[in-house]
Amino acid sequence: METTKSAKEIIASLRKEPFSLETDEKLANHPVVQEARAGTLSLKVVERFLCEQYHIIAADTRTMEHLVSRFEANEVLREYFQFFLAGEKMGYGKLLNMAKAMKLSESDLENYEPQANAQGYPSYLCRLAHYGEAPQIAAAIAVNFPAFGQMCSSLADSLKKNYNMKEEDVDLFDSLPLVTWTREL
Repeated sequence: METTKSAKEIIASLRKEPFSLETDEKLANHPVVQEARAGTLSLKVVERFLCEQYHIIAADTRTMEHLVSRFEANEVLREYFQFFLAGEKMGYGKLLNMAKAMKLSESDLENYEPQANAQGYPSYLCRLAHYGEAPQIAAAIAVNFPAFGQMCSSLADSLKKNYNMKEEDVDLFDSLPLVTWTREL
């Protein structure tokens, strides 16, 4: 007897897979998060993180634009990808605010040479966007965002507590509605 699982069930199942649990663990205990909690993180690391995120957001924005176009005829998929596109655009503005608080200009962000190891996820997502099937793409987004969001939330808490950063300075990390939404899938 064949049963059909809902999207929620599939994503919940994927989040329990070893690869997903391992990713959650790595991000939750990443050295950057641990050092920020301890108050020993160099702010230069945060600056590099912002520079990498600038390029990630640019890549993810283009990917989401492609997905909206690719799935234009499917209202559910189009709206799903439009939601994430709006989130990338919102994240861009918040990133610029945080960069300003860190005394980084948009030119500094633009001229930064991104590191290949930090750009793996956006590169893979772009490849999926062009060659993958809709369920693969949707799952890749829904499985990754919560773990990344939790890491960012921990980082924001530590930056406020240990580095006297203001709420508005870390808003990029501290207000990720897309992450909350993907947890509810």
